[in-house]
Amino acid sequence: AIYLGLFIATVCLAVGLACCCRGRKPDQDDDNDDDDINLTSADSLAASNRSTSRGLSSARAERAVKKVNGIMSAIAEVQPFIKIMFSYYQIVGGMSWGFDLNFPPIYSSFLSFTSSIVNLDFLTMMPLGCITTSDFHRTLVVMTLGPFTLGFLNLLLYKAFKTCGSKQRANETFGWFLFMTFLILPSVSTKIFSTFACRDFDGDYGSYLKVDYSIDCNSEEHKRYVNYAGVCCAVFPIGVPLMYFFLLRRVKTLLDPGQKLLCFEKGEEEGLKAALEERERLEQENEDLASLSFLYSAYEPKCWYFEIVETMRKLILTGGLIFLGPGTSEQIAISMIICLGAIRIFSGFKPFVKQSHDNFSEVSQWQVFFVMLSAMMIKTKLDAGETSSEQGLYDVILVGIQFMSPLLLVGILLKKGETAARGLARSGVGSAQGR
Repeated sequence: AIYLGLFIATVCLAVGLACCCRGRKPDQDDDNDDDDINLTSADSLAASNRSTSRGLSSARAERAVKKVNGIMSAIAEVQPFIKIMFSYYQIVGGMSWGFDLNFPPIYSSFLSFTSSIVNLDFLTMMPLGCITTSDFHRTLVVMTLGPFTLGFLNLLLYKAFKTCGSKQRANETFGWFLFMTFLILPSVSTKIFSTFACRDFDGDYGSYLKVDYSIDCNSEEHKRYVNYAGVCCAVFPIGVPLMYFFLLRRVKTLLDPGQKLLCFEKGEEEGLKAALEERERLEQENEDLASLSFLYSAYEPKCWYFEIVETMRKLILTGGLIFLGPGTSEQIAISMIICLGAIRIFSGFKPFVKQSHDNFSEVSQWQVFFVMLSAMMIKTKLDAGETSSEQGLYDVILVGIQFMSPLLLVGILLKKGETAARGLARSGVGSAQGR
């Protein structure tokens, strides 16, 4: 009922926007009688004052625009760091479920909290059992239909803004749609894949869903939800990466204006700089590219497709774990091999425009590997003879690993802020000397 109400309200809003925009007429000129106006000396003085006022206003506006551009450039600089850190927590947040093991208690609580935030999985933090009866099937429906409905409404608003001729708002709306898919895809895909994860019990006790033992996997009701989950697979874990691919592939020539050739002619640094400048020029000529900037802006032109690679890495290391021999040491070993392969790919291609982004990405992927290594230690019971104090130390070390990326990010931001402050101080001294 809530989603139906949101749907109807947004449809009405979109239709109203479209109707209002179609009803708008271009402004008419009111200057037809300019030739009949003769300015007196007083009028000339007033016009001069107005001109001076406009000059001051334009100067203030120019300074405001510079400040806004500075803020936007800072946001664009930080965005890749945030995306990398979110991807890390999205991956490690599902490892306990994917590997079917219990991490130490403090680490498990910390990871459960952070993964609920980065995956927008607030249902696990809400006491729904006190309000209504809830099981895995109902949660599956909410977590799939909810994002699908919101995404559809977002695209509807995008179409309405585009009909109005407001390309900037349309591009911003589509950018928010892509951002939403980035946030919800790992958690929704994991929930979908959980529908196929059943555990068989010995002694003819049957087969039950691993995430909810109250659900019999052989029941007719669950088989219907298995079919529903199959349809959701086509929409989310398969459909979203394919959407990314088709959106980027059709503008490939605009995203990569020949970086390899430019680097061959001018060298790596100058070639990259020339390719980025050409891409910016093409973005100004093709305003629709702005709607896709979330997918490619952090990457070099020749690596325009790397958001798809990153998405597939997250899907394999989250929901895809259940297809790698769930609950076995071999599953963790295969996951570690996949993780090392991803590290090698990213360190070899160095896809990000900024070297700091490449370094931050590599650190975060090594964090994933070390968490997997600790999972292997737990699975093989190498720490079975440890005392409770040693177990507590192991718990603290695992939690400490989780703060590596945030602390590194804080250090990078402080360094960049210090550099920017020095630049402003130098420009201020230079302008004072010029006066």
